[in-house]
Amino acid sequence: MVTFEKVQEPQLESSPQSKAEILKDEKGVVSHIFIKEGDKKFDLYEYMPEGVKFVSSDFIGYKFFTGDPNDKEHPPLLAFPPKEVDTVSGRLGILHEMGHATREYGKDKPRQSSSRYFMELIHLIDLIVKAIRKSDTYQQLENQEAREKYISLEFAKTRKSGWPSELQSDERMLESIQAFAQEERAVWAEALRLYRQIKKEKGIDILGQTTSGHIRGLVDTDLANYQNVYGKLIPEQQVRLFLTTKYAPDTRRLGDVK
Repeated sequence: MVTFEKVQEPQLESSPQSKAEILKDEKGVVSHIFIKEGDKKFDLYEYMPEGVKFVSSDFIGYKFFTGDPNDKEHPPLLAFPPKEVDTVSGRLGILHEMGHATREYGKDKPRQSSSRYFMELIHLIDLIVKAIRKSDTYQQLENQEAREKYISLEFAKTRKSGWPSELQSDERMLESIQAFAQEERAVWAEALRLYRQIKKEKGIDILGQTTSGHIRGLVDTDLANYQNVYGKLIPEQQVRLFLTTKYAPDTRRLGDVK
């Protein structure tokens, strides 16, 4: 899934009591991710759709790449940075990407229908924003507010120039971003469901003693990062994206953490 750079991060001081053990096969592919706590142990692969593979990489970060679960050469991949695997935010990051995998390939979680073209436009928006961020002017801006305003203005100029044609329709662009917002919220709901399921079935709280408030803070921050970019690209600041508690009173639909 396409993601933008983080603009803020809640400070979580606690660490999970459980420890992760990453094993790789002779080709360097992650074959197991064991989570151990005392005499309890399980493999995260037990909660992954069949055919999806973990990729351990500090360079890629947290990413989910679609593929063919039946093709061993080009399977769906879930990337995560190993150096963060035993942190609360790292565990949540993995659960989030597992949420993408489950919604995409889970047998008992059929994917919800949505705008067929929304990811194509989201990918296009991402490319434009990344190009803007590489500019010298953007790099010289000293605060986040100025950077967000600059992105919004430059993106508007790109649209007014007539390129790309796919982004000339306000209605289509709004529909795509709304679909993306709904997808990200649904993925977080699935991630928290996986967290509760693992805790119930394995007797291991993979997020340790972290409070519900801290967990929700990380989730809200992730969604707020999208709002800070996508929300400002839509004409007249469409607030009905429902990405954060500020824009959506029904954040509880994400599900209870515990």
